[in-house]
Amino acid sequence: MAKKSKTTGPYAYISNSASSSITVIDTSTRQVVGSPIRVGGNPGGLSLTPKEEFLYVANGNPASHSVSVIDTSVNKVVARIDVGLCPSTVAASADGNTIYAGLLDPNPYDKTLRMRDAVCAISTITNKVIAMIDMSFGGMPVGNSDWPEPEGGCGGVGTLAMRPNRPHLYVPISNANKIAVIDTISNCVIKTFQAGSGPGLAFAPNALHFYEVCTYNLGLTVFDASDDSMVPNVSQDLGCQTPEVVAVTPDSGRLYVLCVDSHSISVRDATKPGFPVIGGGVQLPFQPSALAFTPDCAYAYVLGGGDDAKVIVIETLHNTVFDTIKLPDGGPDGIVIGKKTY
Repeated sequence: MAKKSKTTGPYAYISNSASSSITVIDTSTRQVVGSPIRVGGNPGGLSLTPKEEFLYVANGNPASHSVSVIDTSVNKVVARIDVGLCPSTVAASADGNTIYAGLLDPNPYDKTLRMRDAVCAISTITNKVIAMIDMSFGGMPVGNSDWPEPEGGCGGVGTLAMRPNRPHLYVPISNANKIAVIDTISNCVIKTFQAGSGPGLAFAPNALHFYEVCTYNLGLTVFDASDDSMVPNVSQDLGCQTPEVVAVTPDSGRLYVLCVDSHSISVRDATKPGFPVIGGGVQLPFQPSALAFTPDCAYAYVLGGGDDAKVIVIETLHNTVFDTIKLPDGGPDGIVIGKKTY
């Protein structure tokens, strides 16, 4: 009888902005798998389809303005989709039929200061753009009487966040201090509401809350997902400087806030009133750019280091550094970790 091969995966996929490539890491061994996968210029945001057959990569360089599609069974690019503007973030619909890309204008200001930001919908069946949703002014003015006049641009699409239990995509509009909600069935904005300055946004997997880090206000906003209202009395003492990214553990129990200027991570308890800070956080040897968790919540993979690219693996039980993985390419910018083992 043939000996059963060792289980591999889940796999972490890392976009390297400075090197126009994707690095793959087997989280079961914490080893880099194969050679970097070449994509378009300045890749950033990443999204796996729900069954993890394909990885969609936002190529943010103005000369690329595209989304690359990688077949994860062979780790090769199989399509490149021109989206017109510069994609910075991507998210997959729950059924896997659509990928949404947040688009930024590389030359955002014209004579009226209009910012031509948008969200585009891409069919994963045809790999073609099927809808373009204007976000120049935070979407259509649904239920808001204070919408800005056309002379004042207020775009700035932040991190796209798909709601776990409804066909809704949440889009932070940083320069408008609002969040727009897109119905992913009709691909129309159905609601906008007041929020912080973004750009980081994340849903708890249990769909009870969602969270926005406010880089300019140096704070954290917590929303009740039942009605999109702000939760009061949330502690604003992050214990770090310039929060830019928020990530929620797969069990919805903790928040990890990446703080650029203090080279650190602030950890919050999402199960207690006020969402208090846990311990002293995690100090890092670099400015963190992105974070993702293994499915069992045991480890957090944190990117940073610029040209001296590396991944710091945090053991989440005690929030201590467990390992450091050297990356073959520089400029790590985005990370996603799948759930499947092989």
